[in-house]
Amino acid sequence: MNKKWYSRLLLSYLPLFSVAMIVLIMIFYVLLNAYARQEMDKVNRVYTGYVRDALDTSLVSMERTITQEFLTNTHLQAYFESNMVMDSFQSYEAYRALTDLVAMNDFIHSIYLYRRFDGQVLTHIMNMPIEQFSDRAFIERHLDTGFEGWTDPRSYRASEPLTAISLVKQLPFGSGTLGLLVVNVEIDKIQQFFVELSGANSASMSLIARDGQVMAGESTKTGTEFRAASREAGWDVRSRMDGKNLVQLVSSLPPAWLTAGSLFLILCFASLILITRRNYRPVEYILERIHSYSSRRGHLDDFQFIESSIEALLQQSQEYKEKSRFDLFYKKKHYFLELLEGNVTWETVAGQLDPAVTGLLPHAAQSWYLVMEMDQYSGFVRQYHAGDQNLLKFALFSIIKEMAELQRVNVWQEWIANQQIAVILQCKEQPEEETVLEYCHKLRSWVETNLSFTVTLALGPAVEQLSEIHHSYLAAMEALDCKATVGSNSVIPHTAVKEQRNGEIYDRLISIRSMCHMFRLGKQEEWEQLFSDICGTIQHGTHSHKELVNLINFLIYHLNNEMNELAEEYANAWNGHGAPRLYKALDEFETWEELRGLILCILQDLFARIETIRANNSQLMAVRAVKDYISRHYADPGLSLIQVSDVVNMQPVQLSRMFKDEFGEKFIDYVASVRVDQAKRLLLSTDASIQEIGRMVGYLHSFSFIRLFKKIVGETPGEFRKKQ
Repeated sequence: MNKKWYSRLLLSYLPLFSVAMIVLIMIFYVLLNAYARQEMDKVNRVYTGYVRDALDTSLVSMERTITQEFLTNTHLQAYFESNMVMDSFQSYEAYRALTDLVAMNDFIHSIYLYRRFDGQVLTHIMNMPIEQFSDRAFIERHLDTGFEGWTDPRSYRASEPLTAISLVKQLPFGSGTLGLLVVNVEIDKIQQFFVELSGANSASMSLIARDGQVMAGESTKTGTEFRAASREAGWDVRSRMDGKNLVQLVSSLPPAWLTAGSLFLILCFASLILITRRNYRPVEYILERIHSYSSRRGHLDDFQFIESSIEALLQQSQEYKEKSRFDLFYKKKHYFLELLEGNVTWETVAGQLDPAVTGLLPHAAQSWYLVMEMDQYSGFVRQYHAGDQNLLKFALFSIIKEMAELQRVNVWQEWIANQQIAVILQCKEQPEEETVLEYCHKLRSWVETNLSFTVTLALGPAVEQLSEIHHSYLAAMEALDCKATVGSNSVIPHTAVKEQRNGEIYDRLISIRSMCHMFRLGKQEEWEQLFSDICGTIQHGTHSHKELVNLINFLIYHLNNEMNELAEEYANAWNGHGAPRLYKALDEFETWEELRGLILCILQDLFARIETIRANNSQLMAVRAVKDYISRHYADPGLSLIQVSDVVNMQPVQLSRMFKDEFGEKFIDYVASVRVDQAKRLLLSTDASIQEIGRMVGYLHSFSFIRLFKKIVGETPGEFRKKQ
């Protein structure tokens, strides 16, 4: 039996080890081959450009030398003066100037001047009429075309036929009214120069004329081709290099390397066998104990005994997991959120959680609420995969505590959204708001300096009792709503929130928030009408580019918040097809009309995608039935999740989760928004009192109605009616 287990153990390692070694070796050689090919391509690309630049430099140098000589040599200029008769000395000097140019540059084969008014041609050898000149056809072809520059290879007949390229210059330069200057360069010189340049490179290089002729080198069709176009003559310098394949690379390795690798593999196999033999002894002892124990229990097979033990262990582990769902972490976060919402008092929290767990002093003089929001969160999600996102979020979460200890500040922080961290602060020494603001600014600065993103912080007012932290929470969240206008990567104290209830900008911000909410709820007519109204007010005003950018950033910010509250497939549609296109439109627009059309097109496309997802969701019909029931029974004071769940024959927890997934908000929040919308309609269309309207929309107590209305709308029902 011992040999059987030893063989199993050994054979379980050897095949996997062998396959792993073979795969690693293959990967090594493939990567080495790919790296070598990549480096060869880089060198070839650079060298191709170098050859092109060297060739251009030679041609430019030649052209400049000839141009300078013609501009400074009076004898060459006198040749074109029709009212001047040249004596023998002047003719000699003109011949000599041309001869010196030919002798000065190894590339130049010959130079000649054509004088238009009498048809004479002056070469570096003689002067003759054009009728006797062998290159007469070339002169006549370029005389009236205005062409200047280098030609492609052509046949040139001098003392003997040859292939040359020619530089044609109109005289005087640019007009050609006096004649032509033609410089002939023998193609063999170009080929020799090209071979000297490309000889150090192992690639196959060629010089291709504009008409496709191969001027120098060899043109092949294997390997990766690199091109560098001559800026001076328009020719192409082309190169190709065949990278070694894997078999060639392996065969080129020295035999000593292959021998050493083989010996290393043999040594690895021998070591594996030896280590397995040595490590098997404890396993052997354990197997003997298992066999002995299983025999006493009536189990004849070791695997049966091990299987039953594992099943018992898994069952205990599952029970522990069920119990751990209510452990300290979840309990702590639960009471944190309840405290912010004002649903529990601090005394209740302190009775359930030890002060050492929360990190707060139960009898501190003052406490503040701080909310930190990651800027450009959709870009953050696109830039990093899930593992890196969690790592950066952990670093952000940890620095709040670490920096608080340095600033002598007590903090209790929790994630309240994907991009938001809520913090309750207390000063250990002087309870002053300046100390807390200093901590906020240092925290913002640290994130900007050390992380790849920025954050915006909003600070609520100080409260005397922790049970009142709900008020600081509301003020801080209201301050955070001003992020789009105040700007990201900033600290926004509650005192910075400006009351612009009657202002034009504030009206637009409220309309934008309502529009985003309607967009999330799938009410197309409502959000399109709100968008049209917003655009209409902007169209009739005068706004700077910065103001428009701030308004649209505010729109994107709230759309991002609304869409990320929906289920994952809706958030993916937003992050993949909505936010990137809106940011791109915002970066590229020039006029408001252009931006308006782009935004409307993007939102309509995104809305269609979301509606398609919802149409394919089997839960949508149930959710829509719930919404229809709410719209008909919102005035019922007893309307609740349990009542509606009985109507649609679903469990309350299941219905609540499904509603949250489809529309990104809680059931109770949706009911409140429907009632507030109806209350707004009644406030504007009737003269009923606030108390009557509250009862008409399902609130028996007017103070509950007024408090909820102000929380959602931002002002009391009376203020809303008076303003409208």
